[in-house]
Amino acid sequence: MLKKSKNKRILRRPILKKVEAYSEILVLMNLENDAVVSDFVRLFPSAKLTVLVPRLQKERNDRIPYSTYHKSDFNLTGKLKNDNLAEVLSRTYELVVDLSSESKINDLLLNRIKGDFIIGGIASKNSHLYDLQIEQQLCDKHDIKALINHLTLLTQHGN
Repeated sequence: MLKKSKNKRILRRPILKKVEAYSEILVLMNLENDAVVSDFVRLFPSAKLTVLVPRLQKERNDRIPYSTYHKSDFNLTGKLKNDNLAEVLSRTYELVVDLSSESKINDLLLNRIKGDFIIGGIASKNSHLYDLQIEQQLCDKHDIKALINHLTLLTQHGN
């Protein structure tokens, strides 16, 4: 029998920082995209970046900063069998950016991720998990500069 999980997001308070103050960032994407990674590295120079992407093959071929997952990394109840993915999900990230499309595995991962501030698209069914919702087209085009602009405006006027 599966245990019913409690919604831990209700108790969480978002923590917003200035762009240059982030040191641990997680990005969820559908495919490895070196251009997006280089944008994140350029715009967050002092941050450690982890990019979580699905892989089509069962064999792992991770390369920094990518961490990959496959449906075979989970058992029937959703328990992780991949130690590398378990380590990625055990960390707390200061900023989480969800640029991925909806899937059952992405939903499962997003519910397990611990983040101080989580950003995702408005059209997502996971919008209740996000602290900042941006236009879906910004997620689809991976417009990182617009995302930085939103963060900068929030830190200037919100705190």
